[in-house]
Amino acid sequence: MLSCNKSQDKQPNETEIYKNDEIGWEMRLPNGWKKKSDDKINQLVNRGATKIEESLQVKIEDIDKTKHLLCLEKGLNQFITNITKQTKDEYQESISLMNDILNQTYTNNGLQVNMIENPDINIDGINFKHSTYQLSSNGIKFEQNFYMTYHNGYLFNVSLTTYTEEAKKEIEDVFKNSKFKK
Repeated sequence: MLSCNKSQDKQPNETEIYKNDEIGWEMRLPNGWKKKSDDKINQLVNRGATKIEESLQVKIEDIDKTKHLLCLEKGLNQFITNITKQTKDEYQESISLMNDILNQTYTNNGLQVNMIENPDINIDGINFKHSTYQLSSNGIKFEQNFYMTYHNGYLFNVSLTTYTEEAKKEIEDVFKNSKFKK
């Protein structure tokens, strides 16, 4: 709606907060980051699954068990969160398999990979495993950071793909200040 009152034009935009009761998580949406459409999310998931299947010569089953939560983008930079209902043992197995699957998939697709196991990070009392993949191909460098935890009966996975330090800092700062119900 349009308004003639100039004082309203100078007020800051209201901050949007994403909330998910299933996992008990909320996060402020950073300025300039836009929510991905369901179509874009599905394309991304299907492309990733195809790359893994081709690289590992396996068929990914039960991909529908994963529920996508907040998915944001700013240019080529992406912030993707999802949850998968799991037991604590299944979560531990997922953590163990993830690094091998990603390393092999990246390498088989021509990417140069430098994987860094970072110290765990605590966000609002929740402990996350944190891995960084510094990737490059044809002179293009980018980074993927994965944060994983087990919370409320779910594997909670956060993936950041960033091409600049500025974008990385911007989205990580917001994520690291998110809140969890205990």
